[in-house]
Amino acid sequence: MEDNSWDEAEYNFFSSLSSEDKLYYIYDIITNEYDDFDDNDSASIDITITDTHIIVSCEMVNISKKFISSFFMDGMILQFQKQNNTSIFYKIVGTTESMSVN
Repeated sequence: MEDNSWDEAEYNFFSSLSSEDKLYYIYDIITNEYDDFDDNDSASIDITITDTHIIVSCEMVNISKKFISSFFMDGMILQFQKQNNTSIFYKIVGTTESMSVN
């Protein structure tokens, strides 16, 4: 089984980023994972963050769920509220310490 976890240096780098930069970084990681899709299968991801909610919209729901998992790893406590077609809505409950990915 291949170990795809981050090494300590990469995790520390990620932890030092601002929230917006973390989104860009995770987006780059996810889009690189899906390089084998045809151009017609490219996924566009829209993320809306308000004071109370995170809304992730993508035609490929599995990619949206990978984005959400990164928020959990960064210590956000989120409560699933609903899925509306290609959008997933989470309520921001709070934050805690970041989880180690190693």
